[in-house]
Amino acid sequence: MPGSTTEPFASEAFKGKSKGGPWGDSVEELDWSVGQIMDKLEELGIEKNTVVVFTSDNGAPMTDDPTSTVRGTNLPLTGRGYTTAEGAFRVPTIFWWPGTVPAGTVSEEMATTMDFLPTFAQLSGAKVPHDRIIDGKNILPLILGDKGAETPYDVFYYYYMDQLQAIRAGQWKLFLPLKEFVVHPYFKPGEDNQPLLFNVVNDISSSHNMAAEKPEIVKRLSELAEIAKNDLGNNGQPGVNQRSPGKMANPVPVLMR
Repeated sequence: MPGSTTEPFASEAFKGKSKGGPWGDSVEELDWSVGQIMDKLEELGIEKNTVVVFTSDNGAPMTDDPTSTVRGTNLPLTGRGYTTAEGAFRVPTIFWWPGTVPAGTVSEEMATTMDFLPTFAQLSGAKVPHDRIIDGKNILPLILGDKGAETPYDVFYYYYMDQLQAIRAGQWKLFLPLKEFVVHPYFKPGEDNQPLLFNVVNDISSSHNMAAEKPEIVKRLSELAEIAKNDLGNNGQPGVNQRSPGKMANPVPVLMR
């Protein structure tokens, strides 16, 4: 929520409270409000039957100073939010489920918020429909800390709006050479932009371009990119499995009682 506006919300009780300006005020209030929810779960005695997930939809937008906390920082990841950089896509996530999620466990495997739908369906006993493509995967083994649990993704696509800009397989992420783009974390308009290949596991700051050293990986990921374009489309060219965004006419809020 703080990153989606230049004037993050904070109630009167938190305005001017932090050293990080309006951004810090908003984050402090979010921290407080989550604490209120957690306390209530325990007060009601339902914490062992409740899954709490704390995450973000993207990295911080940041300022020109990458170390500034005024609009957040994604260091040591590179790039700001709302781009295809790792600092925009890779965010921390916490799963809290006392007695079920092992305390103190950490997974560095890749997962996405798209995975919540099939995962929560599995937990609730709901059936995932088979008459359409479901983008997410069941990541329950990762959440439960199962020994040897790995990411369910062989490949992942980084789109900026409808443009495929990068692709990841395993530890390798390839930024495709582009002549035209609206926003890009590395390329500049009018330049001869070449492929960028990063090992995003060992090189967390994506600072060492290994395209020249690993031409076979560039070739493999470039071929996977063509499959992605045919599947999901690219730059206005429709893909075979591209869907229109879901919309609801005259939506009405549903109030919980």
